[in-house]
Formats: sequence, C-alpha cells, structure tokens
Amino acid sequence: MLKQQMVSGRSWAIVGIGLYAAFFAADARGAVVDPIGSVFYEQTREAWGKAPEADEQELRYTDPVYHEELVRTGPSGGTALQFLDTTRLQVGANSSLVLDRYVFDPDNAKGEAIMGFGTGVFRFITGQMSKDGIQLRTPTTVMSVRGTKLIILVGLDGSSKVGVVEGEIDGQVCDTGVHLTAKAGQVLTVPADCRGATVVWGTLVVTDPLVLADLPGLNDIAPASGDDETNGPPNGAPTDNSRDASAF
Repeated sequence: MLKQQMVSGRSWAIVGIGLYAAFFAADARGAVVDPIGSVFYEQTREAWGKAPEADEQELRYTDPVYHEELVRTGPSGGTALQFLDTTRLQVGANSSLVLDRYVFDPDNAKGEAIMGFGTGVFRFITGQMSKDGIQLRTPTTVMSVRGTKLIILVGLDGSSKVGVVEGEIDGQVCDTGVHLTAKAGQVLTVPADCRGATVVWGTLVVTDPLVLADLPGLNDIAPASGDDETNGPPNGAPTDNSRDASAF
C-alpha cells in the first residue's frame, strides 16, 4: 500500500541536494510534515504558499511544499516546483493552483498526483511517476497525461487552453462525459460554458518568460565554482500575465 508523501533514500538521490537540504531543515512556515516537493527556481518572487493549517507565507528558493498547499503568484511573480518523482511545474505571474494530492512510491514509480489549476499560466513536465496516476484539473477540464510536457492557460472565467509540447493528453470537457485527445503540436480549448471545445494544430501563445523557459531540474543544476548565474529564464524576469489569463 502506498504511503502518502512517501520519502525514501532513493527519492533524495532523484531530486538532488536542494530538496535534501530543504526537507531536513526546520520549516519556518510551521506547516505539516512530509513535504512533497520544493521550490527550485532561484529567482522566485511574489509567490506565496498556504499549507493546511498554516498561515500563508512567501515562497523562496528551496522552500518545501506540501500536500493540499495553495500556491499563488503576484502580477510580476513566478516560481517553479519540483516534486519527489522529478515532475516539474513552472508557475507564471497572476496564477494560482492547489496541490490537491500527491503520493509516490520510488520503488516502483507508482503514485498519484492531482493538481487543481485555478487561474493563470503554467508549464507542466512529467517526471518518473507512472502517468496513469496523474490528473490535472481546471474549472472546465480534467486531463490525464501520457509522457507529457504542457503549457496550461486558465482564464479568469475558467476557460482553458492546453498546448501539448510533448506527449499526449486526454481531456474531459467539464462534466459532460465528452473526451478529447490532444497530441504534440495541438491545442485543446474548452470555453467557460463548456460548449464547442476543440482540438486544433498549432502552438499556444503565452508571453510569460518563466513559462516559456525549459528550466533545468534540481538534479541538472551544476554551476561552476564562483559562478553567480542563476537558473532563470533566458528572456528576463516574470511579467504580468493578466492579459494571458483573461477570458478567451
């Protein structure tokens, strides 16, 4: 039986020294034990997390994140999270999501990850967890994934656009029972009223440089001695995504 937020010696090897230090350090936010991941973006700013039964606190580089935590960013904010199985989530400006559930067994790569995207723009990259355990939710679609790299845009009205960069998704349209499949190079669009959902060839255009960047994971970051550069996006700091997150 899987243990919720399982942590083992192998998982530390997977996620790297940054997570190791974060997990064994005392958590100044006073949140529940057993983190499920960590902030891996050094230039994180205007980002906050609210773990269950804890006050909302500013998120900083290497801070742990927890099961059922609410994460949000400000107009010029952005952060990026890496989970125990190396799944990565980059969160653009003016965005919010809830880490609803996370279970991972590193011995067989089985687990369950459920994330609820409230509004804003995100980049999601799957890790070692078996893909049949991953579920991504917006107000208008529930997605299952297959070896996936996605850009997710959720409007203020709940409308959703999902650009598939790699892999494939199956998206259920609201609670209609209608399912649409989008492959690499396609965009799934679900309007706020759930009518006329489409899958078309093309690229989902967003402007947030943090979401556009393919950031290295913690285990891929190896700066040279004395190197002051950070693992920021190539096109500058996060910018206001209010236009991206508006109604389609």
